[in-house]
Amino acid sequence: MCRRFLPFFCAVLALLLQGASVNAREALLHQFFVGDTAVWVLSLGWKEDPTTILRPASEEDKAILVRDYPQGKVRNSQNVLLIRDKKHVILVDAGPAQSADELYASLLRAGTSPEAVTHVILTHAHADHTGGLVRGGKAAFPRASILFPKAEIDYWLNPANKASAPKGSEHLFTEIPKLLEMYGKRVFSFTPGSELFADLPGVQAVNAPGHTPGHVGVTVSSGGKTFLFWGDLLHAYDVQTALPDMASAYDMNPTEAARSRKALLERARAGGWLACGAHVPFVQPREL
Repeated sequence: MCRRFLPFFCAVLALLLQGASVNAREALLHQFFVGDTAVWVLSLGWKEDPTTILRPASEEDKAILVRDYPQGKVRNSQNVLLIRDKKHVILVDAGPAQSADELYASLLRAGTSPEAVTHVILTHAHADHTGGLVRGGKAAFPRASILFPKAEIDYWLNPANKASAPKGSEHLFTEIPKLLEMYGKRVFSFTPGSELFADLPGVQAVNAPGHTPGHVGVTVSSGGKTFLFWGDLLHAYDVQTALPDMASAYDMNPTEAARSRKALLERARAGGWLACGAHVPFVQPREL
């Protein structure tokens, strides 16, 4: 009897496992509330980096790196943030170009659409955060205003910086102007430290330079609670939260990035903030 029903059992098990896989992917859209403000973390996929992107400063650091990442790989989710109230549908970052379809589908699952997005706040100009602004050769968000950190946009729009820019980033000096031209008068710059929306109090940009010249995090505060989306403050959560001085090859100014990382992590811990980033191994925000 057991052998007779084994093929049927295997077929049912396969379907269950297939369903579990789908459900696991569905779970990568996480909704929560910061006071009265509805927030979603949308995961657009996963990326693995070799641990060689990190720069341990001592033998002890190397041992910690091996302990925390024994396979020699750092696996991170590719996250963007969605904030909604009655007037606004706000994205923080837009993910990479190759995930534009995933972003579109995630917005629909969150009960909105690209056409409903009113603002996109960019933490910085790297292509894995700005590429999703374009879909099918057109502006992916036809009604949205694009908010760029002033120091960031000033850097990438200045051709004089190209000669000293990190290898591999030269294309941004061409691509960022094209992107801004696509959105035209709907592009605005901002300086961190003040609220970004007069009619949506509690959404602020936090200065965190080093990864790029104008890199920022974004905080959402409401009802006595604060959530931090830190962009690319770190790329190896387990190690860099414990050892914020450990540099990453992706940081344009590693020393300045370490200062920003320490300062913002300390601020988040002191305030009991929930936090998440663009490249972390989870989707549901955590308290540090």
